Amino acid sequence: MNLWANRLLNFIALMGLYLFCVMAFYLSTNNCYFLGGKFIDFSLLGWFLMLAIWGGALIIYFRKKENYLLFFAIQLTVICFAFDWWRLFAFAANLSAKSYINTLLIIEFIAVLIAWHIKNNLLLSSALIALLLIYTGGMIAYPALLSWNQTLTVSTVWALMAALFFSHWLKTKFILLFAIILLGVWGGYSFYHTSGIHFYEPKITKPAGNVKVSIVVPVYNAEKTLERCLDSLRKQTLKDIEIICVNDGSSDKSPQILAEYAAHDARFKVITQENKYVGAARNAGIALASGEFVGFVDSDDWVSLDYFEDMYQTALKYNTDIVMAGNVMEIHNTTLTKRQAAYVDRYFLAKKIISLPLDDVMLLRRLVWDKIYRRSFLLEYHVKSTYRRALYEDFYFFLQTILPQKPIAVALNATYYYFMKNTSLSRASNFSLDDESPLLFVDVDKLVENYPLRNEIRQKWRTYIQNMRIHYLKDYNDALNPVLQPLWQKLCSDLFPLDNFDFEHAEQKLNLF
Repeated sequence: MNLWANRLLNFIALMGLYLFCVMAFYLSTNNCYFLGGKFIDFSLLGWFLMLAIWGGALIIYFRKKENYLLFFAIQLTVICFAFDWWRLFAFAANLSAKSYINTLLIIEFIAVLIAWHIKNNLLLSSALIALLLIYTGGMIAYPALLSWNQTLTVSTVWALMAALFFSHWLKTKFILLFAIILLGVWGGYSFYHTSGIHFYEPKITKPAGNVKVSIVVPVYNAEKTLERCLDSLRKQTLKDIEIICVNDGSSDKSPQILAEYAAHDARFKVITQENKYVGAARNAGIALASGEFVGFVDSDDWVSLDYFEDMYQTALKYNTDIVMAGNVMEIHNTTLTKRQAAYVDRYFLAKKIISLPLDDVMLLRRLVWDKIYRRSFLLEYHVKSTYRRALYEDFYFFLQTILPQKPIAVALNATYYYFMKNTSLSRASNFSLDDESPLLFVDVDKLVENYPLRNEIRQKWRTYIQNMRIHYLKDYNDALNPVLQPLWQKLCSDLFPLDNFDFEHAEQKLNLF
């Protein structure tokens, strides 16, 4: 085998070693894990690995005057810093971290040019690998981009094939076999990560005996995203779960997909009803739930594989009735990801448990699906979703869960991936006067007025509700077709004459308390 073929194989092997060490350090120092129902922290192991590499590098350098391991240690440290800055950028919305990453990329590019100029192959290889891993580190730090590893594998394979072809290395049978093996590994890996139930997966024939969490999934015409959602649920590290799927009158292939999953896994329960909207579907799921806690996942979203274990263990640790996910990631067209309400998350993640003074309520994500709720709590306070067909139906359920002012714990590692659909506020054609959000806020007013509260507290809640109402209804008005806006404005003004809606301005300042 000629010199260049050896160099290529050495380069690939060295890149694999870098990637292994970086991921070992990154995954051990930036995550907590559950083993046997307990929190396990591997941070010391990650730091021990880094210190061991540096110790060995310094010993070899000073005793034998050889610097190859020192190059490795330096570049490994740089790459690990880059991965951590990617994490800060992705999960803490730290924009300055991106500038640090760009600086490292420039430094590594300069190192590549210098190594090329002085013909130092060792420095050239390590700098090229660092440049590649720092650049792709963003995809690794963003777990939502599930295809990063497949993309990287495909790119590597095709780059290798191109190099082999243009350098006439295909005459070497070993290299050809190596390329074929790589293609086979990539093909098998891609198949393994394809959504759906695979032929080699054993059936689960018995439902969970002692259900810890009941997961309610409202389903309506979700055939394109349903398998991804259900896969993230059936593969949860918490096994004592039941997955209640409520088919809300779907007319696509969603019922067949649900039947397939229910036949394969006895933890699935399927309810079919005529189309009554998402609130009615959630209520049907709550009525059937038998778990200690109840959680919700929409059929076009998905969750991290330890999501419900993290949430459940956090509930036990703090003995709370409600646990909120520490991370909600928005997915736009499966490529663009950002953290939802990042500045709020940093505030609550630092507190770990929220006692819910009114000042904290305004900062909470006003969502149903980013939390789990003790089922006895839902029953005691008669918490139900609204039956109204309203875009902001989450707010009604959210309000019922916070009015009792029970403490809320935050599960630090639990991550919910919220897929942004085309029916966003940027698509005016999807909005009409049929939306019942104004009537929903009439129900919200009644809820607050009938709830046992002291007069001064009730007045604060009225102010909070009024400001949320103005904010939501004005947002909907801005998304409507301009022809329909006068009718919507009249409806809102007639129902809530004291709100003084200012529909003329693009932004309306909220006086939250």
